[in-house]
Amino acid sequence: MTTEHLTADAASSADEVKIALMKVLLSSDFSRAQRMRELLRFLVEQKLAGSQRETHEYAVGIEVFKRNPATYNTCNDPIVRVQVGRLRDRLRAYYADAGREDPIRFTIPIGSYMPEIALMAPPSLPSPPATAAASIARHYLLAHCALLYFDNDAYGLAFTRGLNEELVHQLYCAFGATIVPHTGARLSATVSHRLEGSVRIDGDMVRLALRLVDNSAGSMVWSQQFDGRAALSIELQDQLAAAACAALNQYFAHG
Repeated sequence: MTTEHLTADAASSADEVKIALMKVLLSSDFSRAQRMRELLRFLVEQKLAGSQRETHEYAVGIEVFKRNPATYNTCNDPIVRVQVGRLRDRLRAYYADAGREDPIRFTIPIGSYMPEIALMAPPSLPSPPATAAASIARHYLLAHCALLYFDNDAYGLAFTRGLNEELVHQLYCAFGATIVPHTGARLSATVSHRLEGSVRIDGDMVRLALRLVDNSAGSMVWSQQFDGRAALSIELQDQLAAAACAALNQYFAHG
């Protein structure tokens, strides 16, 4: 595969970069490494904000690792250099395995704390492939069923409702009017697929399970689970919904 480095006005939008970031953060390589998650998120957000000059070792130590500005000395405290080195290794491991098909990749060059964002494209294609959104618009009409939560816990129910709203929003942003709500009435024959899912919560771990069902055949054609380990929050809802949309995007792009 070849790479093209992205700039602020590149073909891949900031929203697409954020979705790619969420996929990395929710992967098994990063989901339990809170320090690595916070570091990568901060660096990518600084890149998107165009804050290269402000993203130096001292600033990272203060913002990410909460060092005391009055006493922090980068010569005596190498935490940023050590952790960025570990982040490079973790990103390489992720892209060698779970993220090998990711269309957008993050790398941190040696001697720099500012990540590079690369768009991966097969060299045999004369032009970029059609987006998943364009593909689903031509061939699919997808009905989204409300997420299920099987416990009676009020916080879990509220989180599931919020996650459902975030998922609907991000599905619409990704696929537009090809997404329709399913309210329990009989599905129209024009609906090709329905998206079903549930939420399970165990302590600080949240699992979003989704499956895609062919409406005419009644058979399941895609299934995936997304895990998050954090307090129940809007941020976690956003992360899980973004990861789900990214996975659906990939499915329809290759479907």
